[in-house]
Amino acid sequence: MFSKSNMSRSYILLCLIAWMSAAMFDTVRLFGVNNHVSFFLPVIFKSVSINIFLIGTMLFFKLEIGSVQSLNFREMLWKTFLTAAASILVISIIKLFAGLMKDTVMEHNTLVTNLFYNINAAFITIFLANSFYVFKRLVLYQKTKIIQQFWNIFEISIYTVTIFNFFDEEQISQQYLILLIPLALSALVLAFNVRWVPYLNFNHKWQCILLLILILAISAIFVVFYLDYHHAYFSNVDISRNIFSFTLFTFVILYCLISLLVLLFNLPTSSVFEQKFEEVLGFQKLSQTFQIENDETKIYNVLFESCYNTVLADAGWLEIFDEKGNVTTIVLDHFTRDQVYKMKTLLRKSGIRINEEPYLVKDLKKIHFKESIADIPFSSLLLLPLYSNGHRIGTLGLLRKVKDGFDKEIIEIVETYISQASISIQNARLINEAIDNERYKAQLNIARKVQQSLLPSNIDSDVMDMAVYYESAEDVGGDYYDIFRKSDKHFSVVIGDVSGKSTSAAFNMAQMKGVFHSLIHFQLPPHEFMAHANRALSNCFEKSSFITLSMFNIDLENQSIQMARAGHCPTLFYAAKENKTYFLNSEGLGLGILRNDSYAQYIETQTIAFDKDDILLLYTDGITEAKNADGEEFGYDILLAIVQQHAQLKAKEITKIIMDEVMKFTNGSKPEDDYTLLAIKFI
Repeated sequence: MFSKSNMSRSYILLCLIAWMSAAMFDTVRLFGVNNHVSFFLPVIFKSVSINIFLIGTMLFFKLEIGSVQSLNFREMLWKTFLTAAASILVISIIKLFAGLMKDTVMEHNTLVTNLFYNINAAFITIFLANSFYVFKRLVLYQKTKIIQQFWNIFEISIYTVTIFNFFDEEQISQQYLILLIPLALSALVLAFNVRWVPYLNFNHKWQCILLLILILAISAIFVVFYLDYHHAYFSNVDISRNIFSFTLFTFVILYCLISLLVLLFNLPTSSVFEQKFEEVLGFQKLSQTFQIENDETKIYNVLFESCYNTVLADAGWLEIFDEKGNVTTIVLDHFTRDQVYKMKTLLRKSGIRINEEPYLVKDLKKIHFKESIADIPFSSLLLLPLYSNGHRIGTLGLLRKVKDGFDKEIIEIVETYISQASISIQNARLINEAIDNERYKAQLNIARKVQQSLLPSNIDSDVMDMAVYYESAEDVGGDYYDIFRKSDKHFSVVIGDVSGKSTSAAFNMAQMKGVFHSLIHFQLPPHEFMAHANRALSNCFEKSSFITLSMFNIDLENQSIQMARAGHCPTLFYAAKENKTYFLNSEGLGLGILRNDSYAQYIETQTIAFDKDDILLLYTDGITEAKNADGEEFGYDILLAIVQQHAQLKAKEITKIIMDEVMKFTNGSKPEDDYTLLAIKFI
C-alpha cells in the first residue's frame, strides 16, 4: 500500500515527466513543420502526454485536498488564492522575459514561444485543478445523496472529455458544442450548492468576498492569456481550446460568482445569526447564575440586564413583589420611580391589566390619557409578568423610542428568560427559607417543582401513538425527556440521563431543557445540535457532571428519522414489515465529558426509515439495570423480547406491560435509579 506522501510524490513525478514529454514532442513537431516532414506521431504522443499531465494534476489535488480533515472555508479559499497568485506570478515573469526579447531574433522564435506557452498552460492547469477540488469540498458540505451522485457524474465527465485531445479542432467542432452544453449546465447546478455560507460570521464573510473577487480577477487574466495565444498557437491539441479546460474554467468562474452573490445577500443576516447564538449563550449564563445563586438581588440584575440587552431597549424597570403583592425590589435603567408610577397609573386608567401573558403597546401616544406621559420620550412598551407556580412575583417593563419596537421572535426569547428566571427566583426564595427551617426538605421540594414544570405534562398526538412512564428513584431525579412539535409532520424528541442524584441532577436537567428549547428553533441536524449543546452545557455543568442524551428528528412526511446518540442507551426499534426488533447503535460521547471544539468528531447522525406500525422505544438505564433479589439485571434481552412479543399493541399497553415486568422482576422494590420509558408507534 502506498502512503499519501508517496502517492503525492508519484503524481508530481508523473506530471513532470508528462509535461516535459509534451514539450519535447512539440519541439519535434515544430522541427518537422520547418523541414516539411510528417509530424503525425509527435502529435499523437503529445496528446497522450498532455492527457497524462492533466489527469495526473487532477488526481494530485484530489488526494491532497480530499485528505484534509478540518473544513475551514476561509483557509481553503486562501490557499486557492495563493495557488492562483503563484501561477499568475510565473506567467507575469514569463511575459516580462518575452517583453525583454522584443525586437530581437528570439521574439519570433516558435520554439521559445512554444516553451513559454507550455509553462504558462501548466501553471494555469494547476490553478484549475486546485480550485476544482477546493470547490468540491464546498459544494459537498452538508451534501445530500442526490448532490453526491450528481457530482460524481460531473467529475467522471471531466476526466472522460480528455479523450477529445486526440482529435483536431475540425473533427470535434460539433461534438464540442454538444458536450459543452450539458457540462456547463451541470457546472451551473453544482455552483448553487453554497450551504457553507450561512456558517460564516460577518467578518469572515467579508474576507471570503475579498478572496473570491481576487480569484475571479486572476481567472479573468488567465482567460485573456488563452485568448492571446489562440491566434499564435496552431497545435491541434492546444489545451487552451479543449473541452476539459473550458469546463473547469466555467465551473470555477460560476462557483466564484454565485458564492460571491450569496455572500453579499447573506451579509445583512449575519448579525442576526450571530445574535441568535449570543442569545443561546446568554441563556446559558442566565441558567448558570440561577443555579448557583441564592441571592435574589443578583438574579434580578442578571435577568434585567439580559432582557434589556436582548431587545435593545432604551429604558426599563423590574419590580419584584412579596407574597402580599408589595414591591420589595426595583431595578431601573434610564427610568425613574416617578415615571414607573406614572406609567402604571396611565395603564390602569386605560383599562390595561397585566395577566400571565406579555402585553405589548406598539404606540404609547395612541392610548388614552396621553397627556400624562408627555415627558416620557418613548413610543413602545413591552410588559412581561413574572409568574411562578401560579403566583405573580414581579413585572418587567421594557421601552423603546421607536414605534412597534418589539417583534414576536424577540418577545418569545425574553419570555423564555422570564420563565426560567421566575422559577429560579421562586427557588431562591424557597432555598433561603429552607436554610432557616428544614433546608434539605425544602430543597427537594423546590427541585421537584422545577422538574415537574420542565417535563411535558401531555404528549398526546393525533399523528403518532405515544405513551410515557416516568418515576424518579428519589424525590427528584435526573432523567429528562421532551417533545417539540415543529409542524404537523415534523417532531423533535430527546431523552437523557443526568449524572448524579437528587437536586444537583434536577438542576442540571433544567439546564438541559433550556438548551433544548434554545437550540431546537435553529432546526439543526442531530449531530450539530449535540455539538452546540455540548458547548453550552460545558459552561453550565460542574466539571464532574455530564449528561447522556439521544435526540431524534422525526419526519412523518418522508417517513424518516434522523438520530444522534451522546452516550445514551441504544434505542430499541421494531420494524413491522420484517417483524424484527433490534437496537439502534451509533457512536457518541456524553455531553459535558469533552469540553472543547473537538467534541463534534465524536458524534454522528444516523438516518433510518420507518413504516406504519413501526415502534421506537426510548428509555433510560434505570429500566435495563433494575435488579432482582439476586443482583441480576433486567437487561436488554428481556426488554427486546417484550417488545417483539407485544408489538401489535398500542404504545400505552406496551409501556404498561414493560413496567409490570420490571416491577415483577424487582419484586416491587424501590428503584435504585430513575425509570423513564417513552414508546412511539407510527400510525
